[in-house]
Parts: sequence; structure tokens; C-alpha cells
Amino acid sequence: MEGIEIMEGYVEVGKILELAEQNVRHDGFLVPVAFGFSAEQTYVFQIVFKNDEEKFQQYFALGTCLKKAGCFRFVLLNDVAMRQVEKEKFKEVVENYVTERPTTYPESMRQEAIILQDYDLVKKTFVMYCKRYKKVGKDFKFEEIERFEEIVSEMVRVVIEGFENR
Repeated sequence: MEGIEIMEGYVEVGKILELAEQNVRHDGFLVPVAFGFSAEQTYVFQIVFKNDEEKFQQYFALGTCLKKAGCFRFVLLNDVAMRQVEKEKFKEVVENYVTERPTTYPESMRQEAIILQDYDLVKKTFVMYCKRYKKVGKDFKFEEIERFEEIVSEMVRVVIEGFENR
């Protein structure tokens, strides 16, 4: 699989996205997870919510947990429905994700994607990886990994708020 060698810091991006793709193929979706990295340990969090309000509460609580654990970096991994756009307009879609409801779009305008978001809490650096996919019959067609540096999602902002909350 192309991109399998991508490795930044503590995260083997290609490997994680490959495993996420296998989960989507098997289950049809991906359960949101987060990884927190401290000097002593790597933490794994499963993020469970029933609605948008709970989602924001869970991501805020994640930030609080990361702070208590002494984490200096976190990674979010989830799948999302999004408006189908070219790579050049992807930033606009991510920045407007909270106000848009892509699941209400007709199938022809909608696309799913596995998103891996990597944020260094000390250096304040951020990288997002996106692996778009479409369901084709009983299978899934995955695209190549895309990398974005200038995009910070709303969920990452909420985690940072929880982390910085005193």
C-alpha cells in the first residue's frame, strides 16, 4: 500500500490508516479513537457519543484527560461523511464541518473519509491525513492518503480547549 512508510514522531500514519481501512471494510464504519503520548506512556481512548452535544463533551473531556496524564501530543482517528470536493477546497469543508450536515446531501455529493489528526501540544504543530472512500456495492473504494498542514478541525480545537482549561 502506498504511503505505508509515512512516519512522523510517534505515529506510523500509513500503518494506522491501513488498519482503519481494514476496520471500515469489515464493519462498515470506524469507531473514533484517540491516542495520547506522554514521556512515560501511550494512552488509547475510545470516544463514544450519541449526538453532537455528547461528541463535543467527550472531545473536551479527552483534552482534560490528556492534560492530567501529562501528554504532549495526541492523535484523533475517525471516519466522517463530508461534501465531495477537490483537494484544493478540502480546507473549506473541514472548517465548515460543524455548520454543514454532509449526511443530508444526496449520495452523489457525499463522500466518506478516514481522518487522522496529529497535534503536538508543546510545539503547537498540526498535521491532518485524509483517506477518502466510497462504498461500491458490498466493497469500498479507497483513495490515496492526502496530507494537510494548514487545517485544524473543530474537534481538535475542542480537545485543545479541554487541555488548556484550568
